[in-house]
Amino acid sequence: MGSENTPPQLFTLYLDPASARVLDVVDFRSSLMGFLHRFHENLTVPQHGGRAIVGWTGVGLFCLALSGLVLWWPRTTSLLRALRWRRRPTTSANLHFVFGFWISLPLAFVALTGIYLAFPPQARTLMSIVADMRPAGPRGFAAPIPQAVLGPDRVLEAGQTAVPDARPVTLFFPTSARANGADTRPVWRIQLKGKSGDTITVLVDDHSETAKRQPAPLAGDHAAQWIRWLHEGSHGGLAWRLVVFLTGLLPVGLGLTGLIMWLSGRRRRAAASRSITQLQAAE
Repeated sequence: MGSENTPPQLFTLYLDPASARVLDVVDFRSSLMGFLHRFHENLTVPQHGGRAIVGWTGVGLFCLALSGLVLWWPRTTSLLRALRWRRRPTTSANLHFVFGFWISLPLAFVALTGIYLAFPPQARTLMSIVADMRPAGPRGFAAPIPQAVLGPDRVLEAGQTAVPDARPVTLFFPTSARANGADTRPVWRIQLKGKSGDTITVLVDDHSETAKRQPAPLAGDHAAQWIRWLHEGSHGGLAWRLVVFLTGLLPVGLGLTGLIMWLSGRRRRAAASRSITQLQAAE
């Protein structure tokens, strides 16, 4: 829990499936991976428009990836000849051309999905034009209620009664919320895995112990889930995860080789300018 000036802390408890014994308590946001996740999402300054800054950076990255592909595309030779290693005299230029070509389209795709995730209201508006979506829930972190009526065991029992063939994976403590100016009844949220591997969400009322299975996502909600999954590389297999990893790694090398090419070009132009000046002076 947090004070009025600090956001509440969110802890993850890892339990032994057989005995329900607590194996570990983790504050993910305070870990290194949690910090990197928040930095990637909003530069750790959500209150200062960090998410929008990341989104517009994605717009720039998307434009650079596509414009680089256009500049690379051969005009006077075949595509296979253009894929050869030596297109320029320097190693930095060849690295830039070769790796830039192979990563351009995946990088543009990952940047585009990141733009979608960076601007949620606008993205939902666009998605709802082409596919049905359920109304968006409240954004932000909701603080857990001070005291729950039900215990985790009874909640899990109610959830498994609602979906008997599924295995519980995650249990979310009920949080406080307000709708239309009034407090809503707190509910527990359980995520279960079905036999086919699909994720099923069940809501359990903390007062009445009533369990209600959430409806399956509509086409637009399912598409939005896949956009997030593909952006983070969690779905699509090992090959796609490696591609997503490279889209984060190779732009650093492309930036360095591009900077070297730009500095070399400046030196060549400066040398050419001095030569012209000397020739004019000699005349």
